[in-house]
Amino acid sequence: MRNGGAKYLFFGLTVALAMPLLLGSCKNDLKKIEEISALQKKTEQDSTKGVNMLYSDSGKVKARLITPLMLEYVLSAKTPDPYQYCPKGIKIIMYDKNRNEQGTIIADTCYYYTVKKKVEFYKNVVITTITGDVFKSEELIWDQALNKIYSRKEVDVVKADGSKGHGTSMETNQTFYPFTVQQGTGNWIIDREFGQ
Repeated sequence: MRNGGAKYLFFGLTVALAMPLLLGSCKNDLKKIEEISALQKKTEQDSTKGVNMLYSDSGKVKARLITPLMLEYVLSAKTPDPYQYCPKGIKIIMYDKNRNEQGTIIADTCYYYTVKKKVEFYKNVVITTITGDVFKSEELIWDQALNKIYSRKEVDVVKADGSKGHGTSMETNQTFYPFTVQQGTGNWIIDREFGQ
């Protein structure tokens, strides 16, 4: 029996000596897990490749969004205003209430602020309307809540009738008609409905 007691004593000492090593390694693992978790909380992003989706409001299709990559930053302490970001280009096809195409917007980058319902397009922004008018700018803001599309940057306009113009900014609605260009210059063919 003495021999059996020695075995238990040896086993007990082994466990007692090994426990700090085991617990110490658990602390390191927990620390690594906390670091990884903190890193994930900083980014709070999902990524989706090959996006082709419809945007609707009140059951009506308003637009189609096409982009090779969309990053989504969700609500967090670092992102109080959640948004989606398309860093590799985007194409938006706008529709009227009968789902007829009204025009397209193409840009190098895009931000969609989900709570504000505001879309911001940047770099090489090209708008093409159903009538063939083309607007080019380095910025375009689409405020969905106000049904307003505008640019605070310079804009070049080529109308379907061949008129060409330039302005310091522009504003229109979701149908792209009518539109206004601030401090416009160029050769414009103006009809009586222009700007109304």
